[in-house]
Amino acid sequence: MVEPSARIRSYQPDDHKLARFFIGRANFEVLAVANRKEFGDKFVGFIAVDASLDATSEDTVISSATQGSKASRKEVVSTKAGTSSIATIRHFYVKEEYRPALSQDDLLYHAIQHAFTSDKAVAEIRVTDLELASWASQAFRKQGFIIDKQVAKVGVLGWSIRERVLTRERWKKIQDAN
Repeated sequence: MVEPSARIRSYQPDDHKLARFFIGRANFEVLAVANRKEFGDKFVGFIAVDASLDATSEDTVISSATQGSKASRKEVVSTKAGTSSIATIRHFYVKEEYRPALSQDDLLYHAIQHAFTSDKAVAEIRVTDLELASWASQAFRKQGFIIDKQVAKVGVLGWSIRERVLTRERWKKIQDAN
């Protein structure tokens, strides 16, 4: 039996449950890989890029939803149409067994390509990364992201949380060089 080939595709509404699971798992994975339950052997990873008008907001839908009634929840989530000049990578996860094959590089490349070619309004892409998640940090460096600022240090060993940025101009130079 021939296995279907892997492909990168946009998020679909049917992916909601699986995406929420892996977002939660990715947040805890850097400290411990405790949940080994597989949800299908075809899932490699995902990336979520936010280029909405509130892409630079630090507010989350989940945290705002716990703060009050349904009426106040609606006020927090922006529904304005348009594209921000700054896109933000909100989530980036690749299953551990696919990292040696550098699947994260392909996934990140596709997301960057999509963000910069879909709308000329996007001037830069920002991401916050944790030094402890070296697989992600290496992928960001390979694609041209540079450290913009040190956000914090966490843990006993003082692991860095950094904000990285990739501008459209830098991305174009990298594309032209390849």
